[in-house]
Order: sequence, then C-alpha cells, then structure tokens
Amino acid sequence: MALAVRDGVLWAVAKGFQNVVIEGDSLQIVSALSDHSCDRSVIGHIVEDMRIRSTGFLQSLKMCVPMSATKATPWPIDSLAIA
Repeated sequence: MALAVRDGVLWAVAKGFQNVVIEGDSLQIVSALSDHSCDRSVIGHIVEDMRIRSTGFLQSLKMCVPMSATKATPWPIDSLAIA
C-alpha cells in the first residue's frame, strides 16, 4: 500500500498538481504522512520519500477511509484518485 501511495504522489508531482487529496484505507500510512516526526517503522523510508516529493504541493489533504466505504465510489474508476 505504501508503494502505491508513493507512486500516486510521484504521478501527481509529474503532472504538476498542486492541490492533492491522498486517501487510503491504511490508517498507518495516512497517520505517518500526517505526522512530521521521524518514522522508524518498516515503511519509514517510503513515507519520508513521499514527504520530500510532496513539498511542492500547495495543499495536500490526507484521509483514512474505511475499506467498506471505498467499494461504492460515486466517481468513475478512471477519475483522479491517489491510492
């Protein structure tokens, strides 16, 4: 999951997006991205890479959405959704 979020951040940076919503069903990843302290978990290096690469965003909102809520999205699958 962390690598998928990082790929989404890389894609958003490459496309030049400045306002980004990052949502996922992993509370660990969303919390780690929101917390600016040093992450010493197994995914810490991936989280740090995402933080560094997303410094160009003017605004980024991180949300944890329960997996049950992600099954019925109101938007088409091919619309912009990171992670």
